[in-house]
Amino acid sequence: MSRTLWRPYLPGLREPDPDGALVREVATIGLATEGGYSAGAVRPPTVTAPSAVRGFRVVEIERTPTFTLVLYRAVRPTFVPISTLTGLALAADEQPGVLLQGP
Repeated sequence: MSRTLWRPYLPGLREPDPDGALVREVATIGLATEGGYSAGAVRPPTVTAPSAVRGFRVVEIERTPTFTLVLYRAVRPTFVPISTLTGLALAADEQPGVLLQGP
């Protein structure tokens, strides 16, 4: 995932350390696709049961015609391994990216 695409909307993005990150919120976003890579109806990723993340709870699920967002929140900053963060990807056929945004 390129920071360049998100920079106008979310300033201050940075790459996490290779091991993971200390975070209080995790937002996973899946963008709509057009029936794979062929012509067809635009479909946002479906999320029936969000993945569990130790120390976090799901506080929001938003579905629109163009994206799906799942927001996780912890009571206090919690270290999350990079493998857990990439495992939360909402689109299985896409290479997941992890970006951090400071307060």
